[in-house]
Amino acid sequence: MTQPTDLHGLLDQLLMREPLDAVRILGEEFANIRWQDRDETEISAIVAEFLPFLTRLAGRIRTDLRQSPLPLSDKGRLRIDALLRVYRYAQLMLNLKLNSLSERVDNDSGREYLVRTHQDRVDWAIRTVMDCYLSYVDVPKSLYVDLHQLVELARSELQEVQPVGWQSIYQHYVAILTLAVVNPYGLTREEMEDSYSCLVQVGGAIELVRD
Repeated sequence: MTQPTDLHGLLDQLLMREPLDAVRILGEEFANIRWQDRDETEISAIVAEFLPFLTRLAGRIRTDLRQSPLPLSDKGRLRIDALLRVYRYAQLMLNLKLNSLSERVDNDSGREYLVRTHQDRVDWAIRTVMDCYLSYVDVPKSLYVDLHQLVELARSELQEVQPVGWQSIYQHYVAILTLAVVNPYGLTREEMEDSYSCLVQVGGAIELVRD
């Protein structure tokens, strides 16, 4: 893989490519990563470069999806597939970030970053679920599994020690689950987004029963 010092230039070049092409090239880069050969400083540098890029790339794909006619054409479905791949790359980066932060949570700054990283992981999952809803395609079961596992991990690490941060995650989680129950595919895109925003506001008042 490209050395960390070259990443900025590589990612700038990828932003000039068509998003689907950029995702393909990115996949080749990730396939060549040998994490065992990287020290913590190098890994942190890679994560710091990749996360903002992945956010921008996902935004470009989402824009293209919103402009795609419905039902999605083959090109539109390729965009959904690409967005799911970007989601996986983002979760990999955030997992690496979380692993490094978990060892440095003995101060306020470290704890704040820990909360933010958990929030980012859940947010990526929720936004990708919403991308499927807004494109009127089925949500992969693996994505729901991810969401539940990410929220459970956040609960176990934050509920007692960072209740405010946990509450924000919980509200968004409840909102997306409630939206799923009311069948988002029967709503317009605008109705989905408005409903989700409203559900976030009341999510804290809904108690989920855990087995």
